[in-house]
Order: sequence, then C-alpha cells, then structure tokens
Amino acid sequence: MIRHGGEEAARPHSGADTRWLLEKLPRLNSFDLLSDHSRKALAKIGLTRSWRDGEVIQRAGDPAAALLLVRQGRLRLNAMSIGGAEVHWPFVGPGKLVCLYSIIGELPFHYTVTACGDCMLDHFEAGRVLALMEQDGIMACDIAKLLARRFWGLMDSRVEGHQTSVAHRVYTALQILAAQRGVARPQGMEVRISQRELACQVGSSRPHLNACLQQLQDEKLILLGYRSILVRGLPADKG
Repeated sequence: MIRHGGEEAARPHSGADTRWLLEKLPRLNSFDLLSDHSRKALAKIGLTRSWRDGEVIQRAGDPAAALLLVRQGRLRLNAMSIGGAEVHWPFVGPGKLVCLYSIIGELPFHYTVTACGDCMLDHFEAGRVLALMEQDGIMACDIAKLLARRFWGLMDSRVEGHQTSVAHRVYTALQILAAQRGVARPQGMEVRISQRELACQVGSSRPHLNACLQQLQDEKLILLGYRSILVRGLPADKG
C-alpha cells in the first residue's frame, strides 16, 4: 500500500514541477513512446512525495495505488519466490517507472519497493490514470505501447535465457570497486566498504548479501575483513 514518506505530506505539482516533468519526460526510458499530449496529461495529475532511506513504498502482493516515477534517488525491488529464494530487480533510478502493469491491470505487484537512500518520487494515482485512459484514446494507445515494449523486453530476456545471480553481481561490483579504489595487498586488492553500502549498490538485502559473500569466500574469490573485502586474484598494479 502506498503511504506518505516520513513526515512530509504529498503535494501537487507546482508550475515548476510541471515544467520539470515536461522537460524530463521525453528523455525518460519508460516514457519515450509517450506523445506530448499524454505527457502533459500525466503531468497535471502528479503528486510529489519524499521518502527516507529504508522506507517501504509498496509491498509485494498488494495492488499498487499509484504509478511511480523516480525523480531523485533510487529504489530497491525485491521479492521472495515460492521456493524461498530472494529475487532482486536492478536498482530503479531517476527517470524510471514502477508499478505500471499493476495499476493498469489492477493486479498485485510482485516486488516490495524500498527507498535506497533518501529519494523523491512522483505519484500518479491509479484511478486517475485509468480515468485518463478511458477518456483519451491517444493516452490509452501510448500506455499500450509502453506495456507492449516491456513485454517484448521480457520475452527477449527469456529467449536469451540470461539471468544474473546476486552472487555474480556482488563479485562483479567488487571487481569494479577494486579497480577504482582498491589498495594493493599481497593476495589481491582490498576494498574498504561496509556491507550496508555494498548491499545498497547491488540491490540486495543484507542477510542475502552475507550469504553471497560467504559463498564467494568459500570459493576463495574474496577474503572478508572488518569493513573491508579483499578481492583475490586481481593484479596489484591497477594500471
């Protein structure tokens, strides 16, 4: 269920907010199929809300109350499969939409949506979006194109059969961090980072991250230390 973030109430878009939307929407990944007509219609019904780090914006299994557009910050999406495995979606950053299929189909949303750091979202209330679509054929066609594009991407991913494990994402992130800011040690490159920071970067909960780190250590790919991780096997010379 959507709720207010922190103590700040939702506020309607001001003139400046609307201008921000009209300037940004043409460049947003999920909105680039929308016509100017549809962008203007959506800009008129948006509410801006601020959320604090760790606040839950949408719970898995609940129908979404609003279409969400990330204005500032990032969102983390995670769910639990029937088999008990934790499933993560890549971070949702500025300019991205969340909950589109849920509000259009009046369906439960699969993921729990959590603020990863303080963030600001534009909320487009589900009933008002549906009312716009019922009254406006251009708007309805634009939304249908967005959903079709997303479904095509899903099918393309299924064909490719590519699904990256969380452990793989963690190790890849550590390799990048080691190359960027690692300190050379005899056995590899040491990265000074807290597990909280790393969990935020890879879009994982800390308990699941702990399990992934232990797996990587058991495979002798890393060595865990206090607020540091040694990435084994990387050359000491970063150049």
